[in-house]
Amino acid sequence: MWDTSSLSHAFEEYSHSAVSAYMSVRKRALEKKYFVMWDDVKKALLRRHDSEYESRRMLTLCDGETYTCYIPEEVLDELRRSPRALHSAMTLIDPYRIEEEYVRKNRLAEGFARVFRPRLIISKAPMNYVRRVIEASRRYGIRVHYADVYALALAMSKNATLVTGDRRLADLARMLGVKVKYTLESKKSRS
Repeated sequence: MWDTSSLSHAFEEYSHSAVSAYMSVRKRALEKKYFVMWDDVKKALLRRHDSEYESRRMLTLCDGETYTCYIPEEVLDELRRSPRALHSAMTLIDPYRIEEEYVRKNRLAEGFARVFRPRLIISKAPMNYVRRVIEASRRYGIRVHYADVYALALAMSKNATLVTGDRRLADLARMLGVKVKYTLESKKSRS
């Protein structure tokens, strides 16, 4: 089960990851009243690159043999707001459309969609699970992005692992007994 942050990391361009890393450091710096330093930004950016790599690696395993991967309609709606992210997502949702586009540029792309196996399956989160996530979010005081409520609800309904780069969503999922793959986890805490 994929949420918005993990997919955006997988489909991210360098400028966005660099500025996002800076903003996360700056937010902490403003809260704790210290200056933003390059070493802090570099550390945050490298963590983000690890997350991007891990997300892409995991998407490659969504081949129906290793894993079957889902996203709720609401996450797809979020991806539609970013043409680059949507284009990348379409490689996993409708590879025939992507093949058609590339074949116009280079005939060697012919046959891509028949061979390329990773898929994201669009699914609807059951409303009773959506309500449970919203209730838990309020009860624990954890704010969660609208589309990610549906990702967590879908993960709960399918007894699936939630893949996320959002610490708050990961915490809420764990409180609800959902397995989580947190892609921004530091390497130190993984070992």
